Amino acid sequence: EVNARMGGAYVRDWVRAVWGVDLVDEQLLIAAGIPAVPFKSTRPLMHLEGEFISSREDGFFEGLGLSPEAQGHPGLHRLMALKKAGDSLEAPYHARAGMLVARGSNAQEAQENLEALRAGLSLEVRRQSPSPALAGKTLLYVASHSLGREYLYDEVFRLAKKEGFRVALLGYAKDKANAEKLAKKAGLD
Repeated sequence: EVNARMGGAYVRDWVRAVWGVDLVDEQLLIAAGIPAVPFKSTRPLMHLEGEFISSREDGFFEGLGLSPEAQGHPGLHRLMALKKAGDSLEAPYHARAGMLVARGSNAQEAQENLEALRAGLSLEVRRQSPSPALAGKTLLYVASHSLGREYLYDEVFRLAKKEGFRVALLGYAKDKANAEKLAKKAGLD
């Protein structure tokens, strides 16, 4: 990766494991004016294959786990949680809970190890349920933007209905047709 930044959630760890180069150390040397000339193996030290673990439903993250067989598998590199217990998971866009990483002596072996480890993986998600204290309450949503931001309205309406709120809409619409469109999305007459 060539970038002004180092990389995302796992890039530094993977570069260090595969090539033996610590990007943070190299960046600090450069920042201090010391030439960075890391030793880099001519061949990968290992091959890694990983995948993000996401929830398919809304809920609260409770934990990630591996079966005893998977925990002892020689191809296990790392199981990394990206959430803390109790953190919200909102499918499909904010549901990434962790990452499972397998290693191998070549790319095919790493892929096969990942598939074997996947069979022993568990993701615990506590399902969301509407709060009894809030059920039947009315959410008054003040729409202060035009319909060009419909995705925001859709998300507000989806979450409100999921939590058992009735939705009342007060806001801006350019004309009667737009007002009716917003009201329909909110489930209003």
